[in-house]
Amino acid sequence: MVGLKICGVTRAEDLRRCIELGVDAIGLNLWPGSRRHLSLDAAETMLRSADVQIDSDESPTRVGVFVDAALAEVEAAVERLGLALIQPHGDAPVEPYAALAAGLGVGWIWVIRGTP
Repeated sequence: MVGLKICGVTRAEDLRRCIELGVDAIGLNLWPGSRRHLSLDAAETMLRSADVQIDSDESPTRVGVFVDAALAEVEAAVERLGLALIQPHGDAPVEPYAALAAGLGVGWIWVIRGTP
């Protein structure tokens, strides 16, 4: 399967354009260290401003991008934003995130780091 994911969406107008163009997935960067960071409140506001229903199948798949996030933070984001996938980055082991995703009934994206 091949699909297109646009990561770092921060504005409602960009999200609406992604929907118009048929983008398969959007990445919501929930890591505070990123210049494209969205708080949960800001992400919810963006989704609402773009007239995207949290549980709608009409919108692109929502992917939460996290860096060494606490599992409770990831769970809260999945529930509040209707995330279908989590994408953990960082140095933390991936297994707890995979187990959390399975328990929440969502998928996860395994990020493979390249060699520096």
